[in-house]
Amino acid sequence: MPIMECSENGKNGFKWGENGACYLHDGTPEGMKAAKEKCIKQGLAEGGGKLENAGPSIEYLTAFHRFVSSHPHIYGQVKEEIHKRARASAGGQAKAKKVLDDEISFDDLSLSGESPVKAFNAAYQDGDIIETDEYFDVPTVFAKEGVFTGTNGIPTLKKYEVLKANAPRFLGVPITDKHLQTDTLRPDDRWLGHAISATPRDDKRDIFGISRYYKKDLKPEEVAKIQNKQFPDASPGYFTITKSETGDFDGIHYDAIEEGPYNVVEYANFFDGTKGACSQAMGCGPFQNQAPDDVLVLTDGNVRKCPKKLNEANKMAEDIEAVKADFTKQLNAANEIITGQAASITALTGKISELTTKLDGIANEHKILNEAFQKKATDEVTARDAANKGEFKKTLNAAAASEVDALWTQVKTLNPAEYEAWKITNSAKLLTEAERKDPKGKKQLNASGFDLAAEQAKVFNY
Repeated sequence: MPIMECSENGKNGFKWGENGACYLHDGTPEGMKAAKEKCIKQGLAEGGGKLENAGPSIEYLTAFHRFVSSHPHIYGQVKEEIHKRARASAGGQAKAKKVLDDEISFDDLSLSGESPVKAFNAAYQDGDIIETDEYFDVPTVFAKEGVFTGTNGIPTLKKYEVLKANAPRFLGVPITDKHLQTDTLRPDDRWLGHAISATPRDDKRDIFGISRYYKKDLKPEEVAKIQNKQFPDASPGYFTITKSETGDFDGIHYDAIEEGPYNVVEYANFFDGTKGACSQAMGCGPFQNQAPDDVLVLTDGNVRKCPKKLNEANKMAEDIEAVKADFTKQLNAANEIITGQAASITALTGKISELTTKLDGIANEHKILNEAFQKKATDEVTARDAANKGEFKKTLNAAAASEVDALWTQVKTLNPAEYEAWKITNSAKLLTEAERKDPKGKKQLNASGFDLAAEQAKVFNY
């Protein structure tokens, strides 16, 4: 039977089952606890000292919680299965630390038959989150060894030995929503929290610690993302000495090396979706689950191993890797096709080059011929014009003959009718009838009988 609420004379209380006595309280946590303890004692009395059918008591739930939390992997599984988020009290952190040093036996918790066990704070054992009414404490990989390309676009090597030597510089670093535009945090920059621990791990070759986010400084959607473990990429903002040097690290090429020391000014969390140089998929950022590949679960009273459960970031990383693998497969297939056609393309390119050379030769020959034809036509026109001008000069008298070039320019484009009109207007420049009949004048005539009108008719197609 469960503990039930009841009331008497306008005051609230608790009772054991429908027929139990109503134990009143004053509404304070202490008073409510005392009333419930009286209900439990009544239940124990009715059950002969047992509560199997009485429902869980506060003591029982406390014992259960401590037992389960002493097995970190089981603790995480239980929390996930029942979808219940534990909220610690203001002194929860201190209590958790004390539990690490104190042995708690089931006899002390009103249970019997079990040997003493030591409890652990699960949040720091398997990468889980601690949430209080005021803040979140989130396990975080602040930086790790490897080659990463930042905002300068240069693949740069971070060496673990340098990171390790500068681990204390990550402690207390402010957490922001983006990289700062200045060297330090300003009043108008968003401050989300700070790093409360930073430890170098030789086995992981990284800087691991706890990021504390204060709820009052987070947006509702950011709180929801943290609670659902949908963590963004993150990136430390820092100054360091870098030297140009090329090489390969774990098969990845780099063009520079960070020599340190690191002056870390902030740790930016990109809730807006911006990608970090060292992404979640690469093992950096908030909520990097540190559980082993095989975790322990409680099945039928026995502790057994099962595959590691993945958080949202891990699942996303697996999806990305699957897409990358499929893309790589398709790319390799395309490369095989391209490689198979390479010889044919090379041969075709050679034929095209040969044909292009021939076409260039033909084009050059055509150009030469065209220029020759144009020159021949120009020469013929020039020769014909010179001949016609000579014959025209024979029709002029001695005075006008000295002006033959200017006069020829006037008449050579005239049609026959226009030329006849010109002759009438310019008769003073032409030989007279008598001069043409004079033997001397006849000598000036074209022996073949040049007729300018006829020649001009040929030009103008009359």
